[in-house]
Amino acid sequence: MQPDSFAQFYASKTDEELLALDADQDSLTDEARLILADELLRRNITPFPPPSDVVEYQTPALTGTSLGKALRTVGTYIAHLIAAIIGTGMVASPIWGVFGRPRSLAGIEAKTWVTSLTIAALLGFLICKFRPSKSAVWVWVIPGTIFVLRVLLYGFRPTVSPAKHFLAPNCMDNTRDCQDFLVFTIPAARAFAYSAGAWASTRLQNDVTKTDITVT
Repeated sequence: MQPDSFAQFYASKTDEELLALDADQDSLTDEARLILADELLRRNITPFPPPSDVVEYQTPALTGTSLGKALRTVGTYIAHLIAAIIGTGMVASPIWGVFGRPRSLAGIEAKTWVTSLTIAALLGFLICKFRPSKSAVWVWVIPGTIFVLRVLLYGFRPTVSPAKHFLAPNCMDNTRDCQDFLVFTIPAARAFAYSAGAWASTRLQNDVTKTDITVT
């Protein structure tokens, strides 16, 4: 077929027919390809790109992998652990100043217990109310395990029982007795209270959701 014939042939075709011919490049001669390309350009038609036999491999995002999910779970757990132990202390500190400091050792220990348990439970409840998380319910695991191990290492001593040493130490006689109370007992108590508050918040939200579904 002569070049003029090619030009007339392609000029008589519709846009769809030209695209179909362009898609089958193997059936065209070099001269026919050039004339077809000119006709497509004249009509301002963009030919379809040729299909590629090579599939580009896309690396999955880290957040979608098992490692990413594990890291996110660990990070969430650590965040709740910090909120339970350090966050409770930060909130309790100004409260001590408002109500004043007790004058007796028993009063100090009682106030430490009350503020630690109350504030930690409220933090766990409120934080999980706005950002529900299963990790918050298990915050007690690490502090609780460390506390139990410390109690076992302390052992039984005739002079001071483990219960009194860890729950209500006499810091007046020996200030070292308060170290276990402040380093192991109180963090474990805050973690347990925080987890309890988180569990109560999660349970309440589940009950509300079930009620809404039943009503609907």
